[in-house]
Amino acid sequence: MIHILATEKQAGEKKEMQAVQDSNASELSMGSFLERAKVKSSASYSNSSWDIADAYTEGEVELEKMDKDELPPEMASLEDDEREEYVEELIEKRKKNPGRNS
Repeated sequence: MIHILATEKQAGEKKEMQAVQDSNASELSMGSFLERAKVKSSASYSNSSWDIADAYTEGEVELEKMDKDELPPEMASLEDDEREEYVEELIEKRKKNPGRNS
């Protein structure tokens, strides 16, 4: 499972929403759950409005210009070049495991 790299402001709310939708799909039927997993693993699936890795991929965010208080805890102490490396590593993990569930 590959985690979402949410901006600090939206992390809790958006991650919870993702979990609720995943749970709802799994409770409806296996078909619904599998369809949601398929959509989430597609190249067109994006959370760029609140996921830093998706926003970075789409060129919507400049990591070096983000304030530390906007970053998720795991990135707040990183220097600019380390932020970029961290996000690029996460993007590569997602490519290897496209079924991100959270």
